[in-house]
Amino acid sequence: MRAATIAFQVLLGVQGESALVGRAYNAGMEITVKLPDDLAKRANPGREALEALVVEGYRSGAFSHYQASQMLGLSRFAFDGFLKERNIYDHAYSAADLQDDQETLRHCESKGSTANDAGRR
Repeated sequence: MRAATIAFQVLLGVQGESALVGRAYNAGMEITVKLPDDLAKRANPGREALEALVVEGYRSGAFSHYQASQMLGLSRFAFDGFLKERNIYDHAYSAADLQDDQETLRHCESKGSTANDAGRR
């Protein structure tokens, strides 16, 4: 079987407002992957390979939410949508997280301080 070679760029960062529109200021590195012909005939095999890499890296903890979003050239909010569209809820803010945050808030309030006060001290 002859394998096709594809290449795609991994975006490593965005600057300021450009995060919202996906323009990268640092093109990063190029990765080349050899794919079997049947996979290479898909509409966008490079993007599919990059998305699979990012999803697995995010699920395993190898990439943070921010790093994964930058690799796809997405804002953090767009990356959340990307995950939701694919029914990926790993590391999602859970009800337990909310309860922990509420408990922390109650603890801070009982001491007479809030997160805003903490920055002023």
